[in-house]
Amino acid sequence: MLKPFAARFAAALVSSILAAATASAQVAPAAVDPPVARPGSGANPALAVVVQYWAGGQISKAANLPDAPAGHYYLKRSIDKSNKTITDEVYIVRPVQHTESFTTECALTTLKEQSGEAALRDTGGQFSGTGALTGAPWEWRERVYTCKYTNDVGYTIRETLSPGGAISIERVVKAPNGQEASKFVANLRPVSAREWESAVRAAKDRDSQIVDPE
Repeated sequence: MLKPFAARFAAALVSSILAAATASAQVAPAAVDPPVARPGSGANPALAVVVQYWAGGQISKAANLPDAPAGHYYLKRSIDKSNKTITDEVYIVRPVQHTESFTTECALTTLKEQSGEAALRDTGGQFSGTGALTGAPWEWRERVYTCKYTNDVGYTIRETLSPGGAISIERVVKAPNGQEASKFVANLRPVSAREWESAVRAAKDRDSQIVDPE
């Protein structure tokens, strides 16, 4: 009588173990927070591409004219230490005007990472130039660029990063004779990727509704 009972007990025990294992395998994995950086092209994980977002108001001014209506400036920055580049995607939104957008790539000059010498160009081929970055490598507190458009119009930009993460940007456009043609100042605060993308999407939707004068 004991042997059949022992066999039934062993079979029941195995069945319960298998059921428990199956149930545990079906438990959903814990949620994982999205990464703050995407992998870089280098093998060192510390050299990941870090993406940051800023947004804020900006005021434009043409030479000898009062300040233009305030607009908004949106900046998405990708920092790639592996390739020694800083790529900025910019959208400038002004009232009753189409959104101005461009992408620039700042490449550190070969072996100049410590001194902060850099070359700057926009990916659309409209302007290029050189710049100087002040501060510790990859923690620069100021960036100053001197560029030139393809039509010989000068272009300078000064960017200052505050300890709290805010950015102040001053952009000056100069005519071929060297005189200041226009200038704008933008004060930006750090924002989330969702807030930045929502604002840029709204700007693009607004553009589709603007009627250009005939």
